[in-house]
Amino acid sequence: MNLLCWNCQGIGNPWTVKGLKGLVSLIHPTILFLSETKRTAAEMVSIRKKIGWPHVFSVDCQFVHKKNGKGVSSSGGVSLLWTDDVNISLKSYSKCHIDVNVKDDKGQVVWRFTGVYGQAKAENRHLTWSLLRRLGQMGDVLWVLGGDLNEITSISEKEGGARRSQSQMDGFHDALQSCDLVDMHYVGPKFTWLGIQNGEEFKLRLDRFVSTRSWTRLFPLSRVTNLPPTTSDHLPILLEIRKRHTRRKRRIFEDFWLRDKECKQVVEAGWFSGTGTCPLSTVSNRINNTRELLLSWSHTKFGSLKKEIEMTRSKLVVFYDSSFSASPDTTNRKKKNLIKGLYNDDGVWCNEDHELQDIVTSYFNGLFTSTTPTFTDSEFNFINPVITYEINAQLTKEISGEEVRKALKQMHPLKASGPDGFSPSFYQQFWGVVGRLISDNSLLAFEISHFLKRRRRGHVGYGALKLDMSKAYDRVEWPFLERVMEHLGFCSTWTDWQECLVLKDIFQQFEKLSGQQINYLKSDVSFSRNVPRDKQDCLAAILGVSRVDKHDKYLGLPIEISYSKEEAFGFLQEKVRKKTQGWKDKLLSTAGKEVLLKAVVQSIPTYVMSFFELPKHLCGEMHRLMARFWWGDTDSERKIH
Repeated sequence: MNLLCWNCQGIGNPWTVKGLKGLVSLIHPTILFLSETKRTAAEMVSIRKKIGWPHVFSVDCQFVHKKNGKGVSSSGGVSLLWTDDVNISLKSYSKCHIDVNVKDDKGQVVWRFTGVYGQAKAENRHLTWSLLRRLGQMGDVLWVLGGDLNEITSISEKEGGARRSQSQMDGFHDALQSCDLVDMHYVGPKFTWLGIQNGEEFKLRLDRFVSTRSWTRLFPLSRVTNLPPTTSDHLPILLEIRKRHTRRKRRIFEDFWLRDKECKQVVEAGWFSGTGTCPLSTVSNRINNTRELLLSWSHTKFGSLKKEIEMTRSKLVVFYDSSFSASPDTTNRKKKNLIKGLYNDDGVWCNEDHELQDIVTSYFNGLFTSTTPTFTDSEFNFINPVITYEINAQLTKEISGEEVRKALKQMHPLKASGPDGFSPSFYQQFWGVVGRLISDNSLLAFEISHFLKRRRRGHVGYGALKLDMSKAYDRVEWPFLERVMEHLGFCSTWTDWQECLVLKDIFQQFEKLSGQQINYLKSDVSFSRNVPRDKQDCLAAILGVSRVDKHDKYLGLPIEISYSKEEAFGFLQEKVRKKTQGWKDKLLSTAGKEVLLKAVVQSIPTYVMSFFELPKHLCGEMHRLMARFWWGDTDSERKIH
């Protein structure tokens, strides 16, 4: 299902109708919300027929007298159109919004959508925030809202123009937070509106989709796209609503099983019942037997843990608000680790499982495929050896069972569980049962190596294949690293370059020698203003990178500070805001809040402040956000800050 929102700035023009018809034919939206139509409900019925849509609900525009007193002009007007593929029922409407329920085939409400057109004048913006709060009080958990809100959430959503009032942005933030609405991430152009003020061009992100966390969890693969410009100075925004196919959950070892005395007996019974044709197959069979026996024992002993957890949560809702569903750490970690989709080599967004597998496989195949670099010993003569015979002997000695046990004890008990579902706590607790056979595998590897070394005669040859789980740094070519380790040192002389072709050749030589690859898609180049634009484009094309007016950040610091320090360092305030909003302070004690503020939030500006002096106003705003997090326990009461 696709949901399209667009501030069309008047749809009476035949060119606008034609553009809308073309837009609809390209992306096939199921629901279409139009704002600032400048048309009556009756006129929108006629437009609906022109673009071939079966259903429409519209709110009339307003007619106002022109400033010169000659004639009237139309303003506002909102309209919602939908196809036969979706079941829509109206909840409420006004001159600035249309609120509907989206139902399934059985007529049951699945989720809720609200299209909003924010007040254009800054002095009336509070009316929009009041509207959002009233809509939020209806208590719908599965809720998504979209449209032209006529406001930004941070300085980073603005480029050029006059300074934006912080109180305006705070009003928007407060309204979203009171409704438990979060901004949905998007792809495409950063800004959705373009304007000109005093001859200067400036851009803002005024159009967006926001949703409750419950709606996002129901449709985790959904994606917002800011579409290319059309006849309006607002960009259309598209929400692609997608569900993730349920996957079979990996069964893991539960740490609380260790509290029961029967657990050890179950492990021993499962472990010693498995056999195999070799030590490796024996270990594999014993792990499988132990896991299945533990799961069966747990189901008999403790019942359905998932149902018990849900029942406990439903009881706790009495003491907490409806947003209580899971611990903040679990929710934030799951949100951070979830891969909603990836772009393929053609720049197409993919979110199906088989597509993601192909993209990941293709990427790492290219990343870890050798470029077969060629070099001579003379290129490494400047490296001096420092590895002694004693160090080599220490590095190559046989691995003992005690070393394996010691390494295992150093692992976090509840982290890094393997594909077998057993966390380190299982092996730490039952090392006396399982450790012997696992350590024997290390000896088996050395026996195989010894056998291959002594196998010098006969017509039948043997081989041993060792598989390595590669990391990102394995992209460096091994021959290159081998030569470096042989010489161990570094010295180089950089030649002076004046032409981009020479620099490009240096890049290619570096890639050929080291095996490293420069990501030209993420690289860019900027020039001084005295370099003509056509020459900038030409040089950027030679280098194979994009041309930018200015670089954003380097090592986390702004490269260029404009006339406004608040805009340059506004990202710090936004980081503090996102951190404090991400924590569910209602589930934290006073001590917990203090730890988070001191250990996390107060450390955010430390790195930047070691290089730059931050504006006093910006420091005050960050302090205000921390104070609101510290004191704010209820949304309905006014806080101290």
